[in-house]
Amino acid sequence: MARAARRPLEQVANLLTPETIDALLEYSWPGNVREMANVMEHAYILAGGEPIAPEHLPFHLRPTDAEPRTTIPLVRPGENAPAPALSGTAKTLKEVEMEHILRVLDKHQGNKPAAAAELGIVLKTLYNKLNQWQEDRAAG
Repeated sequence: MARAARRPLEQVANLLTPETIDALLEYSWPGNVREMANVMEHAYILAGGEPIAPEHLPFHLRPTDAEPRTTIPLVRPGENAPAPALSGTAKTLKEVEMEHILRVLDKHQGNKPAAAAELGIVLKTLYNKLNQWQEDRAAG
Protein backbone atom coordinates (compact mmCIF):
# COMPACT_ATOMS: atom_id res chain seq x y z
CA MET A 1 0.00 0.00 0.00
CA ALA A 2 2.87 2.37 0.77
CA ARG A 3 4.30 1.73 -2.67
CA ALA A 4 0.95 2.42 -4.35
CA ALA A 5 0.49 5.63 -2.36
CA ARG A 6 4.11 6.63 -3.04
CA ARG A 7 4.56 7.38 0.64
CA PRO A 8 6.92 6.06 3.30
CA LEU A 9 5.58 3.07 5.24
CA GLU A 10 5.40 5.17 8.42
CA GLN A 11 2.85 7.49 6.78
CA VAL A 12 0.47 4.71 5.77
CA ALA A 13 1.00 2.19 8.59
CA ASN A 14 -2.08 3.30 10.56
CA LEU A 15 -4.17 4.41 7.60
CA LEU A 16 -6.65 1.50 7.89
CA THR A 17 -8.45 0.28 11.01
CA PRO A 18 -8.47 -3.48 11.62
CA GLU A 19 -12.21 -3.59 10.83
CA THR A 20 -11.54 -1.91 7.48
CA ILE A 21 -8.80 -4.40 6.65
CA ASP A 22 -11.24 -7.24 7.41
CA ALA A 23 -13.90 -5.70 5.14
CA LEU A 24 -11.37 -5.25 2.32
CA LEU A 25 -10.13 -8.82 2.66
CA GLU A 26 -13.68 -10.26 2.58
CA TYR A 27 -14.57 -8.56 -0.71
CA SER A 28 -13.93 -10.52 -3.93
CA TRP A 29 -12.68 -7.50 -5.99
CA PRO A 30 -14.23 -8.30 -9.39
CA GLY A 31 -12.84 -5.00 -10.74
CA ASN A 32 -9.35 -5.99 -9.57
CA VAL A 33 -6.72 -3.32 -8.90
CA ARG A 34 -8.60 -0.42 -10.50
CA GLU A 35 -11.65 -1.01 -8.35
CA MET A 36 -9.52 -1.22 -5.21
CA ALA A 37 -7.71 2.01 -6.13
CA ASN A 38 -11.05 3.77 -6.61
CA VAL A 39 -12.38 2.43 -3.32
CA MET A 40 -9.27 3.55 -1.45
CA GLU A 41 -9.43 7.03 -2.99
CA HIS A 42 -13.13 7.29 -2.09
CA ALA A 43 -12.47 6.17 1.49
CA TYR A 44 -9.45 8.46 1.90
CA ILE A 45 -11.49 11.48 0.84
CA LEU A 46 -14.31 10.60 3.22
CA ALA A 47 -11.90 9.94 6.09
CA GLY A 48 -10.45 13.43 5.77
CA GLY A 49 -6.97 12.46 6.93
CA GLU A 50 -8.17 10.25 9.79
CA PRO A 51 -7.73 6.46 9.77
CA ILE A 52 -10.06 4.83 7.26
CA ALA A 53 -12.93 3.08 9.05
CA PRO A 54 -15.64 0.82 7.55
CA GLU A 55 -18.09 3.75 7.36
CA HIS A 56 -15.71 5.43 4.88
CA LEU A 57 -15.97 2.49 2.47
CA PRO A 58 -18.59 2.35 -0.29
CA PHE A 59 -21.82 0.73 0.91
CA HIS A 60 -21.28 -2.53 -0.99
CA LEU A 61 -18.05 -3.16 0.97
CA ARG A 62 -19.26 -2.31 4.44
CA PRO A 63 -19.77 -5.07 6.97
CA THR A 64 -23.41 -5.99 7.53
CA ASP A 65 -23.36 -4.56 11.06
CA ALA A 66 -22.41 -1.07 9.77
CA GLU A 67 -25.08 1.62 9.87
CA PRO A 68 -27.82 1.03 7.28
CA ARG A 69 -28.04 2.89 4.02
CA THR A 70 -30.46 5.82 4.02
CA THR A 71 -33.08 5.41 1.35
CA ILE A 72 -34.80 8.25 -0.42
CA PRO A 73 -38.44 7.57 -1.35
CA LEU A 74 -39.17 7.50 -5.06
CA VAL A 75 -41.47 10.30 -6.21
CA ARG A 76 -42.93 10.05 -9.68
CA PRO A 77 -43.61 13.16 -11.79
CA GLY A 78 -46.91 14.74 -10.81
CA GLU A 79 -46.82 13.35 -7.26
CA ASN A 80 -46.17 15.51 -4.26
CA ALA A 81 -42.97 14.68 -2.44
CA PRO A 82 -43.28 14.22 1.31
CA ALA A 83 -41.50 16.91 3.29
CA PRO A 84 -38.21 15.63 4.71
CA ALA A 85 -38.08 15.18 8.45
CA LEU A 86 -36.18 18.01 10.03
CA SER A 87 -33.35 16.92 12.25
CA GLY A 88 -31.55 18.96 14.87
CA THR A 89 -28.83 19.99 12.43
CA ALA A 90 -29.62 21.58 9.10
CA LYS A 91 -27.32 20.85 6.18
CA THR A 92 -25.92 23.44 3.85
CA LEU A 93 -26.49 23.22 0.12
CA LYS A 94 -22.79 22.43 -0.29
CA GLU A 95 -23.09 19.46 2.11
CA VAL A 96 -26.18 18.14 0.33
CA GLU A 97 -24.43 18.53 -3.03
CA MET A 98 -21.36 16.63 -1.82
CA GLU A 99 -23.49 13.83 -0.35
CA HIS A 100 -25.19 13.47 -3.72
CA ILE A 101 -21.86 13.47 -5.56
CA LEU A 102 -20.51 10.76 -3.22
CA ARG A 103 -23.68 8.67 -3.65
CA VAL A 104 -23.32 8.87 -7.44
CA LEU A 105 -19.62 7.97 -7.17
CA ASP A 106 -20.56 5.01 -4.97
CA LYS A 107 -23.21 3.95 -7.50
CA HIS A 108 -20.56 3.95 -10.24
CA GLN A 109 -18.00 2.24 -7.95
CA GLY A 110 -15.65 5.20 -8.04
CA ASN A 111 -15.76 5.64 -11.82
CA LYS A 112 -15.41 9.42 -12.00
CA PRO A 113 -16.12 9.86 -15.75
CA ALA A 114 -19.38 7.89 -15.41
CA ALA A 115 -20.35 9.80 -12.24
CA ALA A 116 -19.59 13.15 -13.88
CA ALA A 117 -21.73 12.16 -16.88
CA GLU A 118 -24.66 11.22 -14.63
CA LEU A 119 -24.27 14.44 -12.65
CA GLY A 120 -24.22 16.46 -15.86
CA ILE A 121 -20.87 18.08 -15.12
CA VAL A 122 -17.47 17.84 -16.78
CA LEU A 123 -14.86 15.61 -15.18
CA LYS A 124 -12.67 18.58 -14.21
CA THR A 125 -15.57 20.09 -12.23
CA LEU A 126 -16.04 16.81 -10.37
CA TYR A 127 -12.33 16.73 -9.46
CA ASN A 128 -12.50 20.39 -8.36
CA LYS A 129 -15.50 19.71 -6.11
CA LEU A 130 -13.86 16.63 -4.56
CA ASN A 131 -10.58 18.49 -3.98
CA GLN A 132 -12.37 21.49 -2.45
CA TRP A 133 -14.40 19.19 -0.20
CA GLN A 134 -11.22 17.41 0.93
CA GLU A 135 -9.56 20.77 1.70
CA ASP A 136 -12.65 21.94 3.64
CA ARG A 137 -12.66 18.73 5.70
CA ALA A 138 -8.94 19.03 6.45
CA ALA A 139 -9.37 22.66 7.53
CA GLY A 140 -12.34 22.17 9.78
